[in-house]
Amino acid sequence: MSVMHSKRPVLLAIALLVTLAIAPAALAHEGREVSDLSFVVGFAEEPALEGQPNAVFLRVTAKGGQDMSDGHADDSHEDAHDAQIAADSHMSVSISLEQDAMTGANLTIVTDGFIFTAENVNKPHVSGEGHAHVYVNGVKVGRLYGPSIHLDKMKAGMNEVRVTLNANTHEEYTWNGQPVAATATIHVEKGGDGYAEPEGMSMAGDGGGHGHVVAVPVEGLASSLQVEVTHLASNSSTTLQLTPKFGEPGSYEAVLIPTAPGKYRFRFFGEIGGQPVDEAFESGEGTFDEVVAAADVQFPLKVASLRELEGVTRSAQDAAVSAGDDASFASTLAIVGIVVGAIGAVAGAAGLAAAVRSRSRG
Repeated sequence: MSVMHSKRPVLLAIALLVTLAIAPAALAHEGREVSDLSFVVGFAEEPALEGQPNAVFLRVTAKGGQDMSDGHADDSHEDAHDAQIAADSHMSVSISLEQDAMTGANLTIVTDGFIFTAENVNKPHVSGEGHAHVYVNGVKVGRLYGPSIHLDKMKAGMNEVRVTLNANTHEEYTWNGQPVAATATIHVEKGGDGYAEPEGMSMAGDGGGHGHVVAVPVEGLASSLQVEVTHLASNSSTTLQLTPKFGEPGSYEAVLIPTAPGKYRFRFFGEIGGQPVDEAFESGEGTFDEVVAAADVQFPLKVASLRELEGVTRSAQDAAVSAGDDASFASTLAIVGIVVGAIGAVAGAAGLAAAVRSRSRG
């Protein structure tokens, strides 16, 4: 067998890994309430594929307290939700909805020409900044001070979500005479009891803010939280540092290349706001994706994974040493060289794909 022929499976593996590294992925994460915090956990890229660049993903939001503008203490501000104010420059918003593995859905907001300023709510108007108002099936469920929120009480079945961008003084922004707003629908498999309509208010959302709870991204956790990653089948563990995810306040990642398929456990430990945290999340049914073996998604050819190549190489080397055959040993060393080179090439391709992905997100 020629050297080039023996390299062919390795080259095919490299090509496949590069292709999979840039393929789009669907997300399936686990949401959990931890005291007064909400954790959303999973792999950053799902489905998670053996040998592919990935990361542990964590999003933390806090219940920012109730919006008590109920027509008594501060109704002059909340009454302004019916009013509108023109943006000084181009402003737009788009939204996406992702069904949550536990209940309800996760809402993500992308804005242009607008920044969230939770610290300036109820302060004087500054064009281009403010917060969002979120409506589910016509009912205002609260203000939003960041780009994402978990809507846990959405009813099972079809739901409509509408988001408006609002000034610090609560007026809805307009651009070219049209509200800066976006609407999307989603069919929810696992729903809650629905968002209750505020007493005396219509489904059109013409009243608002009566004791609604808002979610605020929790930032600055990279220095106080770590994640222990465990491959359950082998009981192998490692501890990784979390880094903030660019452009997504309250979201964190820890870079990881899972090299074995199966179930994984992510254990987050440390503290948040001086309070100890020790929460473990395991992949599986109803949580987040397990790591899929490369062979399960290979077509039309099945090629060996790096894990399998490493095992075969080690066995061949042990056999050659035991036999004491210099020629066999030399051949084995040549094979080892080819495999090591392939591993280096795959690692380089994985690093390049991760860099390209990171640059495209930034």
